[in-house]
Order: sequence, then C-alpha cells, then structure tokens
Amino acid sequence: LLIRDVKSPVVQQVLNFIHESYADELSLKTLGAQFNIHPVYLGQLFSKEVGDTFTEYINRYRIEKAKELLRTTPYKVHEIARNVGYWETGYFYKQFKKYMGISPTEYKGLV
Repeated sequence: LLIRDVKSPVVQQVLNFIHESYADELSLKTLGAQFNIHPVYLGQLFSKEVGDTFTEYINRYRIEKAKELLRTTPYKVHEIARNVGYWETGYFYKQFKKYMGISPTEYKGLV
C-alpha cells in the first residue's frame, strides 16, 4: 500500500501500529487513548494525511494480508479471516468481495 508523505509523527505511529497489529481489535478510540489524541481528531488527521478513512485503510490492509495467505498457505478461509483480524467470516467475505470483486474462495481457486 502506498503511503503518501505523511507529515505528523502521530499518523506515522498509527500506521506502524496498524501494520504490526492488524490482526488485533483496532479502533480510533483505542489508538487515540494509546497515543493521547482525541479519537475524532485522530480520524480527521488520518484521513487528511493518508487519503483514506481509518476503517477503509485497515480493511484494505487486512485484505492485502489475506490475499497473501490465500496464495501461500493451505489455511481455510475462516482461519485466514481470523488471522487478519476479522472475527466474523461473513463480514470478511463481504469486505473481500468489495475490494477484490470476487470471494476469497474464488480467489484461492485462481491462484
């Protein structure tokens, strides 16, 4: 994922945190508390500097990681969903299809 020139250190810290902990429960609220910044302000700053909302960015990042696992591991779709931070397999399917245009199962069949 391309990251435009991010200016503020806090957004850089949040991005690093997402990249390391994408499988965990992540929210602006928890990250705001962690980095001592108001969640609403953090969300605005993030969108402005990254060009994507916090949620969109995390979903896209998780889907990228899922694609990697679908290509390189024998894991089942529900295991991959959990590995990249989706506890609901149905929600994972929906997100995957939204970004990729096909289901994770179809994707696995293509690679």
